[in-house]
Amino acid sequence: VIYHVKPSLNDTLYWIPGRDSTFCRDLSFDPCAGNRSYAISAYDSCGNISPGSYDIPQRTIWLEDVAFDPCMMVNTLGWTEYINMEPPLEGYRIYCSVDGSAFSILGNVAAGITTFDHTGLDTGRNYRYFVRAFSQGSEVTSSSCIREVNTWQYRQPLDNRLGNASVEESEYVTLMLLPDTFAWVPFLNIYRADDAAGPFDLLAELALAGEEQLYYDDLSAEVNSRSYYYRTTLTDSCGNEVLSSLTLRTILLEGMKGEGRFNELSWNAFEGWPAGVEAYEIYRAVNDEASFVMTGQTSATELSYQDDISDLSSGLSRLRYIVRAVAAGNTDLYSQSNEILLEYTPELMLPNAFTPGGRNPVYRPAGSFAAFSEYRMDIYNRWGEMIFTSPDFGLGWDGTLDGGDAPAGVYVCVLSYRSTTGENTVLKSTFVLIR
Repeated sequence: VIYHVKPSLNDTLYWIPGRDSTFCRDLSFDPCAGNRSYAISAYDSCGNISPGSYDIPQRTIWLEDVAFDPCMMVNTLGWTEYINMEPPLEGYRIYCSVDGSAFSILGNVAAGITTFDHTGLDTGRNYRYFVRAFSQGSEVTSSSCIREVNTWQYRQPLDNRLGNASVEESEYVTLMLLPDTFAWVPFLNIYRADDAAGPFDLLAELALAGEEQLYYDDLSAEVNSRSYYYRTTLTDSCGNEVLSSLTLRTILLEGMKGEGRFNELSWNAFEGWPAGVEAYEIYRAVNDEASFVMTGQTSATELSYQDDISDLSSGLSRLRYIVRAVAAGNTDLYSQSNEILLEYTPELMLPNAFTPGGRNPVYRPAGSFAAFSEYRMDIYNRWGEMIFTSPDFGLGWDGTLDGGDAPAGVYVCVLSYRSTTGENTVLKSTFVLIR
């Protein structure tokens, strides 16, 4: 008599006639759906049943579904322990068939171990497994059902590029990101360093949604005090950080007013474009001009420039500069530097003499880089009477008074104005009218 042993009762499965019968096939049970415990007893010709093996049932091995990890390319097998084997259980043999080939032993584990990892799998293959328990001496064996799985792998990204790094509005750095869209990539990681050798710190982790091009603004960058190195990586579907981009370096522009007519500008090289830099363009804005105008250009290896300002008007109060690196082979791609400002304080002086009709025919202030508002120049005679006034820097006193020539002698000039920096200035001087 064959029994299905349960915790609370035993179900009778089969009555097997014949004292020489030693075999039974249980077709009422799917061995891949779970395990089953069996017991057996004998009965005589009168129907009397022996005590049986209820206390030491034999339990089948249930091999669970194979757990396939496409990231590690590992199949993990797990099964229930075989109990009450006689002779005692020694261990388990794991059998494998690849793409319909004959089963062969993949590995062995000792009794008490009920898991096995099959590593080093190939993608796109069919793997079939079963587990066989064996007793000491291998006199007795018990096999599980067969499980199978088809391996596959996530599409891996093929490329990751950091297209550009450019200072914007002299306040932050904008990065142009070009991740690979062939594979689904959950995250793009942005790293920044102060030096080429690092260390690179994680600046941001961007969730991607299949964009072929996107931008990131690094608002924490101190663009007016240093240049930065940037690079990116991708986090693939398995959580692995892969495909580091080339490293790009931003431009830091520095400058100073020269002793003569030239301003001195210098900057670091832009780094990281595959084809390199074609040239550097220098742009300048005068006073309150909103737009920059290109004032010069250097080669890819020249990192300084002398700007000739001798042709600028006497109303100059400040100059702003930026530098652009132009990509070789792609003039539409450029990286911009920070903006620097060079300010000029009005330098005015009052002449101590003038000669109408002579070398200095008009009396007015002399100076350079003067820009002002609320300008006024008043001329007084020796008795303190105002004889001339002008709100225009370009308009001076020609030495006339009431339609005739003013007499030679000493006069007083009082000059007042407000500079572009908001400073009020008053200059007072005596001068001689010479005839």
